[in-house]
Amino acid sequence: MIKHIFSTVISAVLLSGASHAQIGGNLTKFPPVELRLDISSAPDGKPVLTPRRFDLITGDYYRLTISSDGIAKDANGKTLARRLEVSEFLSNVHLRLVTVDHVELHLQGLGFRAIELDEAGEVSFTFVPIRTGQFPLYVGPDPYFAQGQPGDVGVIDHPNTAFGVISVE
Repeated sequence: MIKHIFSTVISAVLLSGASHAQIGGNLTKFPPVELRLDISSAPDGKPVLTPRRFDLITGDYYRLTISSDGIAKDANGKTLARRLEVSEFLSNVHLRLVTVDHVELHLQGLGFRAIELDEAGEVSFTFVPIRTGQFPLYVGPDPYFAQGQPGDVGVIDHPNTAFGVISVE
């Protein structure tokens, strides 16, 4: 009787562990799912994000390519330094590869928190989401160039900003 109860409890524990398994697929499955974020400029210099939302699944392998038109200027024609901030998201993924101008940076335990997009061009990075959640995506001026203090980082309150979201299930 005790042996039967013990085996039933062990079976229940093992089966319940399976229900908490990774939602997504194979971490090493190639090729990565291609995603693209295009950043263009409205006439007033405000960034326009296309798309503004990404829906991802933990455990799947993705490549996000970010393209910027490099036209960011304020109403006076002054060039705006533009930054993509996704630090919360990047803290919850495993980064694999960063590519800038066809130069590949293979990562092993390294990370970054923002990408400067001051000129027209593209950058991409591959990653595997490892935690679920809703993560903000911010494109706006670098805090230093928006009259902030040297060393300022993060999202700032500025009229030339755009927001999006990366949702991971």
